[in-house]
Amino acid sequence: MATGGVLTPGVDPSQTTFQPEELQAAVEEAHKAGRPIASHAIGNRGIKNALRAGIDSVEHGFYLDDER
Repeated sequence: MATGGVLTPGVDPSQTTFQPEELQAAVEEAHKAGRPIASHAIGNRGIKNALRAGIDSVEHGFYLDDER
């Protein structure tokens, strides 16, 4: 969960839930075990944090922009 969800009461989906270093640690552990890793991410900053951390798949990605 790189961001909160849109249906969770009191949660702003544009806010991140983990620091990039925490996401990267999860990626490293999954890849060490030979597993891909996915992340729920709706808000732009959380999506980018997940991608930069090496997440293999972003679920939803609703507010992703064109930045490369």
